[in-house]
Amino acid sequence: MASSSVLVCVLLALALAAVANASFTDSLFNTTKQVVDGVLNKGEKQDPRDVNDICHDVNYPPGFPRVPGQFSISSTVFNSSQIAFSPKPNYVQQTLDFSAVLPLFNAVNTYSTAQGVPLQNRGESHITVITPPEFANMQPYITIDQLNSLAADTIQKSEFCIVCLGRDTLNLPVGAATQALDTVYNAVVRAPDIVAYRQKVQDMFISAGGDGSHFDASHAFGPHITLGFTAASATKGLFAPTDLFIEQDIFKFEQSCVAPITLT
Repeated sequence: MASSSVLVCVLLALALAAVANASFTDSLFNTTKQVVDGVLNKGEKQDPRDVNDICHDVNYPPGFPRVPGQFSISSTVFNSSQIAFSPKPNYVQQTLDFSAVLPLFNAVNTYSTAQGVPLQNRGESHITVITPPEFANMQPYITIDQLNSLAADTIQKSEFCIVCLGRDTLNLPVGAATQALDTVYNAVVRAPDIVAYRQKVQDMFISAGGDGSHFDASHAFGPHITLGFTAASATKGLFAPTDLFIEQDIFKFEQSCVAPITLT
């Protein structure tokens, strides 16, 4: 009986010690995890919002970086959950804080202007979730109200990471001896939450009777934040200043990367 009492006392003491030292154990575990992560990630600083390793293992193109200079963006760009969802008539977007993106545009515009291509922006920032052509392709099976309803409580909370500064160019023939170069700069991103939303839209579309070949949730989707495009002053009246899209065989994927973007 005495030995049993001693054993109970020992076990109780150990349990109390474990409770008392729970915070120490958690701290030790977190510290160890950070060290292991640092080794696995080769000492790279990981953005706190990149909890799912979204931007690891980026396949940058040969010759990267191709554009000199230092480019950065404020980490407040990730705070889109603080911005209300904004329904659109024929597309869906995740609205971002333009003030977080503007300094990056200014830096890119300084570089591009020095190359003879001044840029202009839209005065706002977003990640397009469903494009107008994609919405048109889903008619008459999906309504904009369905897309907005599905997005209303989730899209502004979608997490993403910044992959790089991307550059897209399009040669526009305007005569036998003259060409104009339309240029767009954007921040290439990874956005798995948006891809998950698009997968739900794809399932809805097909379930409603749509042809699955008319919409692809992920493979043809290049999420990005458009920074700026060729300014009207530089188009020489040959084309309207505008963004470039996949319909023009422009793919804003990681192969378009020309420079890194750091977070501030």
